Amino acid sequence: MPRLRTVDAAGDAGFALGFEVTLRAVVDSLLANGHARFKDCNRGGDRLRDDPRWKFGVPGLTVANKLWFNILDYTAEKVRTLCASPDELRARWAHAGQRADVIQQLAERGIDFQTVALQAGKPEADPFDLLCHLAFNAPVLTRRQRADRVKKQETAFFDYFGPEAREILNDLLEKYATDGELQFTLPDVLKLPPISHHGNVAEIIGVFGGADHLRNAVNQLQTLLCAA
Repeated sequence: MPRLRTVDAAGDAGFALGFEVTLRAVVDSLLANGHARFKDCNRGGDRLRDDPRWKFGVPGLTVANKLWFNILDYTAEKVRTLCASPDELRARWAHAGQRADVIQQLAERGIDFQTVALQAGKPEADPFDLLCHLAFNAPVLTRRQRADRVKKQETAFFDYFGPEAREILNDLLEKYATDGELQFTLPDVLKLPPISHHGNVAEIIGVFGGADHLRNAVNQLQTLLCAA
């Protein structure tokens, strides 16, 4: 099982978890509660113990050596504190505002999807599937599998729009499949290729007949991805 460890005192952060994570969010909660997944090891504990960057209290001699913990178990635990079941997570993920809230809350706890996916050995996993897999042992679909399902099963959705609008929605779907776009944040995502190839933000909005129509189409696309 992959493990993550602290850097030594010459580093720029108290913990190097493979992604940005605040010392307060992880160290305060896990050390204070004697987290069972920490494991004793000798990784320069004296240097770490004396490091002035321990702003929240210098850990004791024994605690300073407890440097390893499993980020996958940590992620699963935090997901379960937000959602009690896969159905609850699916319902929240399908709603644009609630999905953004879940992503934000996990980010505040130091959870980065790309890093967690790599640690889990599933770099192509859909973020929702990855969270369900870690927290509730659900099967995992790749982003490409979800995108292909939407293309095959939701032809009526795409047929509703004109040719260029369909191309833009397909480009959004492709961006999700290849880049792992978590949240199609408007208007920012419109400025990124390949979507930006269709024009500036105002021109793309015009293709859909207005900002509200564009927002509804994008939100519906993300809902279909969650349900695929």
